[in-house]
Amino acid sequence: SSSAALYIAQDKGFFNQAGLNVQIVTTQNGGQALSQLEGGALDVTLANDVSGIQADVKGQSLKLVFDGPSCAPNTFVISALPGSGITKLADIKNKTIGVSSLKDGITATLKESLAAVNVAPSSVHFVQISYAQSETALKSHSVNATVTSEPYTTEAAETLGARPVVDLFPQGSAEANIPNAGYFATSKFVQNDPKTLAAFQKAMSRAAAATNNR
Repeated sequence: SSSAALYIAQDKGFFNQAGLNVQIVTTQNGGQALSQLEGGALDVTLANDVSGIQADVKGQSLKLVFDGPSCAPNTFVISALPGSGITKLADIKNKTIGVSSLKDGITATLKESLAAVNVAPSSVHFVQISYAQSETALKSHSVNATVTSEPYTTEAAETLGARPVVDLFPQGSAEANIPNAGYFATSKFVQNDPKTLAAFQKAMSRAAAATNNR
């Protein structure tokens, strides 16, 4: 998942070894997380790069303090139930599709890909559903398909028989491996707590290296 390095740093004690006591808080999406960051409920948050840039443009003074994962092939897929009639990208025309955010880079890429196969993005009804709620949305048939990431892609497959029918960032495409997300902090936090930030970055660097070991 996009937060794998964060959990590795916590589980392997990298944060503790750097002198940090880190509490991981789950949020619904990057937009909510950035609002909590601005309000002081969070010190650092993982958010989609597009969401972070939009928040900064709107006046929320942010700094990217650690790079998150890129959009590798099979990282973000459209999952659908058997019998949905969706087997390729063009099949989502006139369908209801769940996405984690209506305005992030994942959804923007999906809309561009639709236009490339002569499907107007406006013909698709996008609804905001967090990755964690993908399985529930598919099971209740409140959506025809949903954009998922791991571990939710596998969970939906094992529980419901849902299958990834479209890779949004396929190998060899122009979109493959583009930057996706990062860890953001407020400029105030960066200025006031440089030692804390440096310790966080050190622990996360160790964890990022560990993600290469399956």
